[in-house]
Amino acid sequence: MNAKTGNSSKYAVLGMLSLKPMSGYDIKQFAASSIGHFWNESYGQIYPTLSLLQKEGLAIPEEEKSNGERLRRVFRITAKGKTEVENWLKDQPRPEPARSELLLKLFFGYQVSPQESVRHIETFRQTMQAQLQEYQQIEKQLEKNLSHHPGFPYWIMTLQFGKYRALAYLQWCDVSLDLLSKNNPKNSKLENATKNSKQQQPTKQEG
Repeated sequence: MNAKTGNSSKYAVLGMLSLKPMSGYDIKQFAASSIGHFWNESYGQIYPTLSLLQKEGLAIPEEEKSNGERLRRVFRITAKGKTEVENWLKDQPRPEPARSELLLKLFFGYQVSPQESVRHIETFRQTMQAQLQEYQQIEKQLEKNLSHHPGFPYWIMTLQFGKYRALAYLQWCDVSLDLLSKNNPKNSKLENATKNSKQQQPTKQEG
């Protein structure tokens, strides 16, 4: 099967198995703490995908001991599976469709009080601030524990993508709140909300 025509979940799961043998549970947990910041797979996607990979000869199930006693089923990538991952990595990524309920509401926002838009933007700002802090913590952990791993520069690239995107979103929040304030100069509450939101902006750090 050509990687270009395959489903993305297949290659996400196969990519996880290229790191080490894993069970469906392992894949879910590992993904949540790594690619989960830009890619999500549910158990409802993972287990059928593992069955598909086994059927196509890209991964094989094995029994291994857990905690020295209990047997558990894990999947190991095959040579054919490794070739499949390599071919997929060489393919050009597909364009990502842009969907944002926040932007959709802002587009029609003139039909209600501007404070509603301010509220939406402030909530979005808080989310981005939390994400930025999380990215910065993960970056410190990677530098401390995995700086010599061959995958380190690639993991840092994906992390910095999220970090700089969060910084850009925070800057956009400032511009948008200023724009709402300037178009509603008599609304003192709106001006105060804008000032308070800008005062909460985190200090930009170098990547």
